Amino acid sequence: MQHARHGDPLSQTIVGDFYHEGIGGVQRDFRVAQEWYLKAARQNFAAAERKIGYAYEHGINVRQNIDKALEWYLKAAAKGDVRAIYSLGVVHENYRLHSDRAAFQYYLRAAEAGYHRAQTRLGYCYYYGVGTDVDKEAAFFWYEKAASIGNPEAQYALAYFYKTGTVVPVDEAKTIELYTAAAEAGNLQALLSLASCYEIGDLVPENFSKAFDLYSQAASTGDGEGMACLGYCWEAGIGVVPDHDTAFNWYLKAAGTGDARGMFLLGCAYAEGIGTNVDMDRATYWLQYAADAGEERAREFLDQLRNNNEASTSGRSYRDEVPRLDEYADEDDEYDPEASVQDEVNDEYVS
Repeated sequence: MQHARHGDPLSQTIVGDFYHEGIGGVQRDFRVAQEWYLKAARQNFAAAERKIGYAYEHGINVRQNIDKALEWYLKAAAKGDVRAIYSLGVVHENYRLHSDRAAFQYYLRAAEAGYHRAQTRLGYCYYYGVGTDVDKEAAFFWYEKAASIGNPEAQYALAYFYKTGTVVPVDEAKTIELYTAAAEAGNLQALLSLASCYEIGDLVPENFSKAFDLYSQAASTGDGEGMACLGYCWEAGIGVVPDHDTAFNWYLKAAGTGDARGMFLLGCAYAEGIGTNVDMDRATYWLQYAADAGEERAREFLDQLRNNNEASTSGRSYRDEVPRLDEYADEDDEYDPEASVQDEVNDEYVS
């Protein structure tokens, strides 16, 4: 703070980060954070310019304005800020610009400069042909680069290559190693995949206790799929003594997130009286929602119930009875081996 008050732009940016995150003994205050970023940006400090761009991109304490975001990102990128270059790619890919080719070029610049999030996104572009031709060998190359410095999204993506034998030979041990590393770094899909492996004995010996622990970790983040899987563990006795009441409560929570599997299992619970009384109105309601969300098993179960003349169509709404999980809305920042406090703020991956 002393250096910031004397005009040091790096210190001003760091002070802005403290206010943005509500750390260092200060209350979170986006307005004050922006004031400090602006002080540093007026001195052409690239990191502060990038953070102002991020605020305009996402409407943090200002009205969302993609043109303004571009303006600030371009200022920072012109000074060589690789995160700003990466953010330009995100803006071009995801907003009204919708220029995949331009996005690809920005990702390539940032990736070649060593930025792991850009390397991960570049791998995605090569794999699916976003702004470039499909090239799975190039995708593997960039995923491997990002994975080698600990990017969990890249580790999870790379596991797919080793599991399926895409580009490289099948390697079950490497797949589990990558799933584990990504899960420990906070990648939710890796956590769920690893749990599934232990549940069904895929790539590793079956271990119900381990699967239950991993599903519990996923559920604790507020993830609907994790909650649904944990509920099924309680229903079927996977790694725990069966408890249908607990299973039903997890299904309620999962359905509250809009997760298709959670809505399907909640519908099944109502249809079969698992942890609750049989209620075909509610069963039909939740199974239909699950089917509409793409859960094919729900569609099949509905057809079965209707063929048995057991399903009801009362038209009642039950969504208000399901708990909402707003307390789980915030996501953790991604891993960055070189990020200091000021560099971590506002830099989460934007898919």
